Amino acid sequence: LPMSMIAPERGVSAGRTAGRYNANLRRTVADHQREMASLTRQIEDFGSLVRGIVPFLLESVDALAEFVRLDVPFLLEERRDRVQRLPVLMDQADVSVAEKYRRVTPSCLLRGGTSSSCGRMRSSAKWGR
Repeated sequence: LPMSMIAPERGVSAGRTAGRYNANLRRTVADHQREMASLTRQIEDFGSLVRGIVPFLLESVDALAEFVRLDVPFLLEERRDRVQRLPVLMDQADVSVAEKYRRVTPSCLLRGGTSSSCGRMRSSAKWGR
C-alpha cells in the first residue's frame, strides 16, 4: 500500500481518538465539579450540625448537674466529680465535638440508670421487699 493511503487513515483515527479522549475528559471534569459541590454542601451541613450539637451538649451538662444536685446521694462524690469535669471539657478547644459528645452522653445515660436503680431501691425499701 502506498504511504499516501495509510497516513490519512492514521490522521482520522488519531483525530477520533483525541476527540473521544477530550469528551471523556470533559465528562470527568464535570463529575469532579459535581463531587466538589456535594462536598461543599456536606461541609456546610456539618457546620450547622456542630452549631446545633454544642448548645445541646451544654444544656445536657447543665441538666445533669441539676439532676445530681437534687438526686439521692448515691455515689455522690463520683457523680459530682464527673459533672464538674464536663463544663471544663466543653470549653477545651483541643477536644473535638465528637469527643465531647462521646464523653457527655454516657454521663447522661448513667443519670438515667442510677435514678432508675435508686427509684427501685427506694420502692423496695418502702414496701419491705
